[in-house]
Amino acid sequence: YVSNSDENGLYQFVNVAAGSYSLLPHKENDIRGAISGADAISAKRHLAFLPPELSTCQLGSADVTMDGSVTGADVVAMFRYLAYFETNTAHTGEWIFNPENVTVEGPPDTVRDFSVTLLGDVTQNWGVESNRTAPENMADAISTQGVNFYASNVSTQNGAVIEMPDTLTVGGGAAIPVTLSTDSVITLVQFTIEYDSTKLEVDSVLVGSAADGYSLIKNENLPFTSLLPDGKNLLLQISAPDPTEGISGEDLEVAVLHVRSVGSESEVVSIVFDQNPERTFLTTIHLTDLYGEDITFNDGSILLPVELLCFEALAEKNKVSLTWAVATETNNFGFDVERSNDGSSFKKAGFVKGRGTASSPKTYTFLDGSLPPGCYQYRLRQVDCDGKSTYSSNLSVLVEAPKQFRLFQNYPNPFNSITRLEYQVPQSSHVKISVINILGQTIAKLIDVNQDAGYYVTTWDGRDENGVDVASGTYLILLQTEKTRLAQKAAVIR
Repeated sequence: YVSNSDENGLYQFVNVAAGSYSLLPHKENDIRGAISGADAISAKRHLAFLPPELSTCQLGSADVTMDGSVTGADVVAMFRYLAYFETNTAHTGEWIFNPENVTVEGPPDTVRDFSVTLLGDVTQNWGVESNRTAPENMADAISTQGVNFYASNVSTQNGAVIEMPDTLTVGGGAAIPVTLSTDSVITLVQFTIEYDSTKLEVDSVLVGSAADGYSLIKNENLPFTSLLPDGKNLLLQISAPDPTEGISGEDLEVAVLHVRSVGSESEVVSIVFDQNPERTFLTTIHLTDLYGEDITFNDGSILLPVELLCFEALAEKNKVSLTWAVATETNNFGFDVERSNDGSSFKKAGFVKGRGTASSPKTYTFLDGSLPPGCYQYRLRQVDCDGKSTYSSNLSVLVEAPKQFRLFQNYPNPFNSITRLEYQVPQSSHVKISVINILGQTIAKLIDVNQDAGYYVTTWDGRDENGVDVASGTYLILLQTEKTRLAQKAAVIR
């Protein structure tokens, strides 16, 4: 529920059922004209013990750093705000409500009041007809119109699911997404994980794609110990830059853990969530918390290497050659090779059959061809014979555009029935490929289209435009664009 205050600062929620509600006031920073040089100078005079003496309310407005006192930092922040600097302005121009939020227990007509301070408005002239006159009572001066009040029914708060997938490490490392599913609008996610530090290490943590722009706090020096033998704790806190905004939906990627193995044996290592509500919880935009039984936790596991030793990619023209090696295999049906051009949406490019169970090393290869220029990411989906699967980490490879026009020699040459022609285009062009006889006549047109930069293949079946087989002899294959002419000789033997 949302209510907007009127010019008298009054707000009301109508048609609201009885229950327990969290009330959160919020007002946008639309008051630049209310803060002037007089405000900064008033604070500066206060530091020099010059009159007039500031009231308690005025001192609260001057404390834009919100550290409990008025100092030179407050004055500098106000001057920077007036000069339209975007940094080091502290909280100048922000509305501060007291209390920040309140939980209302009882009928919907319960009355709850809030007081408001505009940080930086030391002269307290906002809302006064003449902004050169400082009123005696701050409450009479502050504009209370346009304050949004948000009411959230705490008793019907939706639950959430936090989970990590089972992951296969490649070359000793893996990227593990942490996802959130909830109907609530979450502005802060905090969770603590535990893992065996003798077998696994977390090298880095990144904010997930669903929380792009959110701040991340990582704490490994926690004042409590893990419940796991040789366990290590890691606390992560992801928060929105604006507490009135948040994320909601299914399978929201909030963080990505980059881990590596430090053990020498092949085994499955668990990464578990610490479900203590003081360490793991979610906060909604209405400042209500989800924790304990409100959250379903699905722990992750890592299959450490020795099985999969390496995963490499090599681009040549418009083809990518993938190579991976395993030391042993257990119940391995095979590998789905998946490709993405955006790093998030993967599609199956092919399948390579595994050996079931084997104790000897094995190198696998896969060739992905006919790719337009661009950056691609590949991953392996290792599938067991019982249908279970695990993913490798992503591998990036760049397919570069050609640097010049080229028409390669046809193959086979000489030929009888059909020959293959390869050519490359460095930029978007109108491309024509035709066959010329010894008299200089065009007897066949193979290509006459606009083509983007890339590598291409066409064929000639040894026939003219009328579908008649040409006689034995030498013919010219001609490639033409607006600025380019290239040719190769092709021999026909009947």
